[in-house]
Amino acid sequence: MGCSISVALISERVDGDIGDDWEYAVEARVSDQTGSHTGRIEVEQHKLTPGVMRELPGNHSTEVAAGPCGSDARLELHLRAAEVDWVFSDVGEHKTTIHVECPGPGTGPREMLREVAVRVEEKPLVLGGVATLILKIRITAACVESP
Repeated sequence: MGCSISVALISERVDGDIGDDWEYAVEARVSDQTGSHTGRIEVEQHKLTPGVMRELPGNHSTEVAAGPCGSDARLELHLRAAEVDWVFSDVGEHKTTIHVECPGPGTGPREMLREVAVRVEEKPLVLGGVATLILKIRITAACVESP
């Protein structure tokens, strides 16, 4: 049996108006006593109205192995977002680390919700616009049968 960590994007919102064509990716890397494991979620270019929170349509999730059941793992999330423009897109990146306790055998999954934000500055800087993309993320750790 081993621990599996699922990372799912639940909702998105952008504060600040530098445009409404957004795309982004979240890389989930788990470091544990067995090594490092990675998953990736990509959200293609779409319209996102500033100031409006919306649920993401479809399934935007990844699952990553996280060592033995009952252990602790370190989940690193790397968010890279772009407001897509004609010539040069406006890009921002943010990394955060979350401590995850994997449940032991015979216990149910553990779930937590987190918000992750990335600041994106409009280029060229003389335009001065700044936006923050905010994602609500569900993290679920479960003890599962190994294949």
